[in-house]
Amino acid sequence: GRCVERGRYNLKKRNHNIDIIKGIAIYCVLWGHCIQCMSGDVDFFNLEAIKLIYSFHMPLFALISGYLFFRTSQKRAIDILKSRLISLGVPFFVWNLLLYIRKCIFDILTAHNFEISIMEALHALVSGLWFLKSLFIITVLATLIVKCSKKYKYLCSFAVWISLILFNNVFGDHTADLFPFFVLGYYVAEHKSIVEKIYKCRYIAYIAFIVLLIGMREEYFVYVGGINPVVSEYGFAKQVYFDLYRLIIGILGSSTFIMLVMQIGKYLPSAVNKFFEAMGRVTLQLYVLQSFFLEGVLSQLINHLPLSGGGQSYIFLMEWVVAPIIAIVYAVILKIGVKIIGKVPHLSTALFGVKN
Repeated sequence: GRCVERGRYNLKKRNHNIDIIKGIAIYCVLWGHCIQCMSGDVDFFNLEAIKLIYSFHMPLFALISGYLFFRTSQKRAIDILKSRLISLGVPFFVWNLLLYIRKCIFDILTAHNFEISIMEALHALVSGLWFLKSLFIITVLATLIVKCSKKYKYLCSFAVWISLILFNNVFGDHTADLFPFFVLGYYVAEHKSIVEKIYKCRYIAYIAFIVLLIGMREEYFVYVGGINPVVSEYGFAKQVYFDLYRLIIGILGSSTFIMLVMQIGKYLPSAVNKFFEAMGRVTLQLYVLQSFFLEGVLSQLINHLPLSGGGQSYIFLMEWVVAPIIAIVYAVILKIGVKIIGKVPHLSTALFGVKN
């Protein structure tokens, strides 16, 4: 009895390792977006750092979300949906509105024929921050599957995944792309013994990931090649190949990332681990803040810095030195911003849908 109670107690404790993994993953998001802001006319998806980061960073977040959803799925369906509507819906609509207001201000300052369009405003409210929208849709679908079909939930999940791909114009490419990673995370949480088996094969996973990373091409990314083989400009067979390639490299990349963090993390200074752990606790807040201050306002500043004109040497330094440093600075500033917001009563709830 005491062992069971102890196990139940441990389930309620926050997993510090997951927070560290999430913290480093959100840093990768900042790193990738810094490169995007600085890349200019460079072929973005052919940059080596972007191939590395974008091969796994959003699949990793979906996988972790699915893993954590396993415990959440024990709650009533209505409670799950109400919770997600607040935690994902509030930041989605609030920050899309703020992004539209920012755009209007920029247009007023720079355009001579500025006009406010109701349709444009409505479109702006639902078109930005795609990860929050996709995660909400995935969570709703996963909740329905778990509650309505416990015995055949993985078979139903496969059918839903195929449907998401075929109706990508309704649910979005990213929703279809991330759904299997969410389901995989749930599966790992339900069958925790598989983690030890995966860890024993970690070096095979490392090698396989490197091989696939070397072969990664621009059109394999969902941002470029899409996901629906029925309407793909590349043809049915090629698109299926792209989708499977992206799925496999996403799984291997996420696994490699997690296992390397677990291996290397114990040798890092405690201050570094605590920094990433603190970031991992507020990944949603950092994600929406960077969409406002990194992808928009301050990206203009980065573009005006004297960092260009060096050819391949500039690209290398930009990818692997300058962008990572700027990403660290951004991480620190945004984390301080989250802390300040948290000190104002009810502001975190209004902006991010979370308690102070």
